[in-house]
Amino acid sequence: MKRYDQPKVGVFKITTDKYEPGVGWVLKEEEHRIIGETKYDYITRFLTTSCPYSDDLGCYEAHYTIAIGIHKSRFVEWKTTQTSLFN
Repeated sequence: MKRYDQPKVGVFKITTDKYEPGVGWVLKEEEHRIIGETKYDYITRFLTTSCPYSDDLGCYEAHYTIAIGIHKSRFVEWKTTQTSLFN
């Protein structure tokens, strides 16, 4: 997994809930802030969760961080971003 130093904004084709016979699922273009990437996905956020478990020695809790994102095949283009010099 690769985390970006600066987030990027990308345009992606996202499936809507509308279906047209003969065409298939209707797609729309959406902008998303990308904070990293894996081999197959652009990462939009990280989800941290925990899973409790126990054994003969006691109860424990494991913590996991999962990368949530959009598949690279849905990518359309990068949006140009300009760093603000003055606020």
